[in-house]
Formats: sequence, structure tokens, C-alpha cells
Amino acid sequence: MMVSAVVMVLASVARVAAPTWETTGLDKAVGTALETRFGSLLRSEQVAVVSDRDIEQTLGLQRQRSLLGCDDQAQCLAELSGALGAEFLLSALLVQTKAGLTANLKLIATSDGHTVISATQRCQTERELADWLDAQAPRFHAALVDTLPKAAPGAAIDASARVTKTSWVPWVPGAVGLAAALTGTVFWGISRGSVSRLNTADFADATAVHSERVAGQRNEALGLGLLVGGGVAMLGSVVWASLSKPVAVTLVPTPTGAAFVVSGALP
Repeated sequence: MMVSAVVMVLASVARVAAPTWETTGLDKAVGTALETRFGSLLRSEQVAVVSDRDIEQTLGLQRQRSLLGCDDQAQCLAELSGALGAEFLLSALLVQTKAGLTANLKLIATSDGHTVISATQRCQTERELADWLDAQAPRFHAALVDTLPKAAPGAAIDASARVTKTSWVPWVPGAVGLAAALTGTVFWGISRGSVSRLNTADFADATAVHSERVAGQRNEALGLGLLVGGGVAMLGSVVWASLSKPVAVTLVPTPTGAAFVVSGALP
């Protein structure tokens, strides 16, 4: 009978709120393109980027913060990101002047408002700016991944141990049967020694002969019993193992994390 079990494991994901980048003197379409590309490079299985639409739907909360006297814009945005379930806020400012383009990137933790990583650069052309932003995305991604909790080493060891256990269980009777067969061989050999002595040795009286014969018969019966029982146990293990399908463990990615699918067959 086939059995399967699915164990859901919520993957550790760093959620980043990315509001619209602030641009001054720069064409809005160019700013939007740079923002979109940076977000796509930052996004991965370990990093989730909250879209502008999610932020727009929570603008009412931002207005309430302002009415309550929130004067620090960065702190307000951090609180807004926290309300969205994001642990981090990506803040970006692009300024174009006659001297060139200036870019400022900052990743802020919404829990306490501290800066996780920041970068600034002055570029001469939009192409140079785009290349610089492409180079910063991996740095920001790595900083986010470093904040994720590390998996406990013991968990992976325990899981592998459980999988290994299911593979050798059918062979336990065979191991016991092998030990019994070896022990039976020893008793059988002792019984053959008794037969040899009865045929060749001189005994003092009939009582000694009788004792040797009884001991030989007992050891012979015990040896034969252990040999037969051990053989049956080993044969049973072979049949059990051949009828049992190995346990399979598969990691299946899901939108919210991952699922461990464990499947196999009951003997």
C-alpha cells in the first residue's frame, strides 16, 4: 500500500517594500525603467519585493501617520513598510544636474529604522548609472540574505537519519537470522564432535556414553533449529526488501515556501 506525507516548511524570505524612486531632473520614464530593473534583479526565492500597488493601497495609513504628527519621512515610510509585512524599506534618490547624475540607495530595517546597507555614486551618463545600479543589486541582495535566520544543523541531520532508518528496517530480521545461523553452525559442529567421540573414544562406563550421546543430540537439534530459523529469517528479509519500494523525499517549491513530500510503500 502506497503512503505519502507532505510536510510544509515555510521558507525564510526577506520582504522589501520598494516605493517609487524619487527623481529630480531625470526623465520619469528613465527613472521608472531603472527602478523596475533593480527590483527584478533584487527579487529571488529568498527576497520578496512589495510592489507599488501594495504600497498605494496602504497610503491611507501613511496619511494617518502624518495627522498623528509623524514628521520624519524616513521613519514614516519604515512604519508603513512594517504595516505591509515588509521587514525592509528600499529608499532611492536619483538627481540629474549639469554636473551629471547622482544616485543614492539605502536599505532600512523597519524594526528599528537602522540602515542595513547604503550606496551612493556620481555618474556622467544614464548608461553609466544603469551599469552601476546593476552592480549594486547583488550587494543589496546579499545583505538581505545575511539577515535571514540560518537553519539549525541538527534539523537536517535528524531528517536524513529518519530517511536512512526506513531503508535498513527490512534487513533487521535478516541480520538476526544470520547471527542465528552462525550460532547454529557452531552447535552443529559441537554435535559432530560428540558423534566422533562416540565412535572412537573409550568411555569408562555406560553412563558416560549416555551423557555424551544426549549432549550430542541436544546440540544437533539446537544447531539444526537455529540454522533453519536463521535461513527463514534471511529469506524473509530478502522478500520484504524486494516488495518494499524505497522512501522518496522531494523538495517542492511553493509560492509561500516549500514542501517536503515523503512517499514510499508499506510492506
